[in-house]
Amino acid sequence: MLQLHVATWALSLILFVITYFLYKRGIPKASNIAHMILRVIYILVIASGVILIVKWVTTPGVVNPGPIYVKAILGLIVVSLMEMIIIRTQRRDSKIRYWVLFFLSILLVFYYGYFIIY
Repeated sequence: MLQLHVATWALSLILFVITYFLYKRGIPKASNIAHMILRVIYILVIASGVILIVKWVTTPGVVNPGPIYVKAILGLIVVSLMEMIIIRTQRRDSKIRYWVLFFLSILLVFYYGYFIIY
């Protein structure tokens, strides 16, 4: 299940960049299709994350599940920020603060995922 979660995250980040640049270049049909596919990938990311949380928390020997919950919340924030950046790009609004929060949040997600939990 962990491989599925990592693969969907990687796919969502790649598709996020593609969707962002399609909206920036003004290609509406392709960007809308990529955006809809990205939303389906978000659902897969969240579903696989929930399954991992349930699996980790119900495993005997887990003393402190707090970092797992923090990483889950940060992951939801990253997904939300990705969607907000895409919507702001579509509307041609300012999105600098969302990019800053996105990079900060994704760094924290990687830190918790690779150094705190494992």
